[in-house]
Amino acid sequence: MPIAEGKVQPGETNPYERILYDLCAKLRAVDGAPIEPVFREMAVWANAQVDQERNHCRGMGALLQLRHRDSAAGWVAALMAYAMDLHLLPSERASIIHIDKAYAYLAIIDNEIESYDKEVAASGRNAVVNLVQMQADETGCSIAASKRILWVLYRELELEYLELVAKREASVEGCSETLKSYMVGLEYIMGGNEIWARYTERYHPAG
Repeated sequence: MPIAEGKVQPGETNPYERILYDLCAKLRAVDGAPIEPVFREMAVWANAQVDQERNHCRGMGALLQLRHRDSAAGWVAALMAYAMDLHLLPSERASIIHIDKAYAYLAIIDNEIESYDKEVAASGRNAVVNLVQMQADETGCSIAASKRILWVLYRELELEYLELVAKREASVEGCSETLKSYMVGLEYIMGGNEIWARYTERYHPAG
């Protein structure tokens, strides 16, 4: 990440480091401050990939928190805001923490359900760190039942997300058009992710 931040020069023989350094430098030269949230979320995601907690995660709550960092949900949201030229004020960002969290959890739960069978086929049930397996282990439910339970949780979180958005839009502090557009953008991401996860060959190999 220091290379992406421009604090360290890339290795002369490492093309990946050179590409990353040049890309980030050019984006900063063009857009300056608006691109920084994208880089910050990229750093969160990258650091989570080597977090040793991944090997010692216990409980569904802990796994959801870990996935919040390593799923790139925050990075995708930042990219969406950047692409739509949406600049949230710090106060606006602070006021939607629970909305951002609900959005991330929705994407995470969906991906955990849809990816489970492929993960088991690749690594075996004992090696899988997945909400479906954890739900089954903690409750004694079958894998099929655990998936259904998680789908109920997913739909309930979906309703909670909409309720949180409605409350934020009606709050006395007001809701700018920029913030409204951001929250609608999150809905588009969630809807797109649900369809993608259902049909992608990454989770459901053809044939």
